Amino acid sequence: MGLPLALMDALRRRGIPFVVTLHDYWFACANAQLVTNFDNSQCDGPVDLKCARCAAARSGLPDFAAPAFTPVMRNRNVRLREILACASAVTAPSRGVIAWFAEHGFDATGWRVVAYGLSGAPVPPEPPNSVPHFAYIGGLSEQKGAHILIDAFNAMPPDATLTIAGPLDVFPDYVARLCARARHPGIAFVGALQREDVWRTLARTDALIAPSLWPETYMLVAHEALAAGCALIASNIGALADLATRHDAAVTLIPPGDADALRIALRSIRPGERRIRAHRDTVDYASDMARLYAEVTRP
Repeated sequence: MGLPLALMDALRRRGIPFVVTLHDYWFACANAQLVTNFDNSQCDGPVDLKCARCAAARSGLPDFAAPAFTPVMRNRNVRLREILACASAVTAPSRGVIAWFAEHGFDATGWRVVAYGLSGAPVPPEPPNSVPHFAYIGGLSEQKGAHILIDAFNAMPPDATLTIAGPLDVFPDYVARLCARARHPGIAFVGALQREDVWRTLARTDALIAPSLWPETYMLVAHEALAAGCALIASNIGALADLATRHDAAVTLIPPGDADALRIALRSIRPGERRIRAHRDTVDYASDMARLYAEVTRP
């Protein structure tokens, strides 16, 4: 993202192999996260006029100006598909990402899953309390669904606790709405965590909540939570849905945006039911990528 397409053309002319890793949806969505600029809604995939509406809104122009952007966005979408088709290899961190691109008309034949690795080691769990402690760790933006979590948690018993960790200054208007929405006395906004504090927070957490409204491509902290022995309550969408196939007992999936289903899942968590799990680390990821690059550059 951010590199000119002319760079890929130059690589192709010189016969230099290149690898594309789909960390997000930028090759299909100029906003990268499938969220529209004109009404902040979840987008189900690229359509020329809809992409043009996003471009117009991003430029500060009214909706009726969108048709002027249609040829530009159509050209973008066609060119980026060509780039992916010419890549020596395409990787993604989860099966869900590859499935999404395939469902939206991309030829994903031969694309590979190369999952990320975790940095650092889990901290031993703290002794359990009499009531479970919950945590949300991540960005505080609308598509992450923190407002759904707050709506669900407001109906929890008064002694339940929820730590919400994320930057408070990136989307201040949304954060202000979250704070106004939080009526439960056990909800604490702690701001962004330093990397070493993530493991410490998970050590005293019984369940991490990932209420995303968009199809996450991986969500590193969800994997960290499972490695630390936490339960995971997550939206049944994108890469989060993939986790249930490998951690069935630890993962509870709920429909995205369903506060009632989330509230039921929260009430099912019992404190102290933890088990440190084996996990993939950054060396594993680097080794896989090194082998891939060796493969595509082999004479």
